[in-house]
Amino acid sequence: MDEELSEFVHLLSEVTCVYLQVEYMDGTYEVESDTFTLTFTRNDEVFEIRNIDVRSNAGLGSQIIMTIHEYADIMDLEVIASNVRETAEGFWEKMGYQRGSSQQKYFRAA
Repeated sequence: MDEELSEFVHLLSEVTCVYLQVEYMDGTYEVESDTFTLTFTRNDEVFEIRNIDVRSNAGLGSQIIMTIHEYADIMDLEVIASNVRETAEGFWEKMGYQRGSSQQKYFRAA
């Protein structure tokens, strides 16, 4: 994991107040704790959220997304949420995302 991603994971750990384990396989990162799992990819232009699974309903998902936004703004990255389930569409829209050409892909509104 490069230094920039290490900083992101550290920031995420501070915001969520939990210890995080990070795994990397075939271009995909998985950040896991007792309370959530975040799967994403990142290149020079795009931070793609592939999956977020929060095991509590205390605003943790919103905190994670806001942390991703902060990181993406600093790194000048576009943020995409892919594999969005129909039951989660309201959450993504509330977080400022718009549906893309694919029903399961949402883009952060500018």
